[in-house]
Amino acid sequence: MRMRARILEMGLRKAMADLTAAGVPHRLERFEGEGHAFLRDAAAVRQGGAAGRAWGLFREFVREVAGGRRPGGWAEQRR
Repeated sequence: MRMRARILEMGLRKAMADLTAAGVPHRLERFEGEGHAFLRDAAAVRQGGAAGRAWGLFREFVREVAGGRRPGGWAEQRR
């Protein structure tokens, strides 16, 4: 793994550990082959694939939080 990728991976692991330690619900989804901010337009969402999946996950999260529920399947640590 290249140095930049290792540094980014370490930062990501730390962020995930910090969220877990704080009891904050979170979930990491990686979309192989997609760059940062790949969800740019409605046409990509309608086509499905990574953009459609990412949009669906976002909507699921918002629905659950807006409904006053803890997001299901999201990592959290109870104290």
